[in-house]
Amino acid sequence: MFYGIVENPDSPFRPGQPVGSDQAYEAYMSWKSGSRYWKLSEVAYADILAGVAASVADPSLKALADGLLGEEDPDNPHWVKFENGYHEIVLDLSEKDEVDHIMVRFLNYHLQGIGLPEKLYLYISDDAEVWNLAAI
Repeated sequence: MFYGIVENPDSPFRPGQPVGSDQAYEAYMSWKSGSRYWKLSEVAYADILAGVAASVADPSLKALADGLLGEEDPDNPHWVKFENGYHEIVLDLSEKDEVDHIMVRFLNYHLQGIGLPEKLYLYISDDAEVWNLAAI
């Protein structure tokens, strides 16, 4: 599919596919204006995550806290695969720190039966005993 950037999304003369053109335009304008989403994406793709200090108690989840980004390939070893059902992941930042943003990245590849979770709950704690719901 061809995606084109349009200068005016209301224009009747759009290059490419109408839906794709609008999406590309909106994404471009969002990036150009310095949207928080794009800043987090740039951090992830620039491998700046390697400086994040976090640990997980479960060794099978180690890849979630190693600071390495899973490429868009289901066989990439930096992805962690979960079967259907409830899962709990605890990331320990090792010291108290203010958390401004959290970005979660998933692989969505239905050809191999890989899909997105139905729901994700994010809880935060200062003491690992009292947990407060931060986002759904």
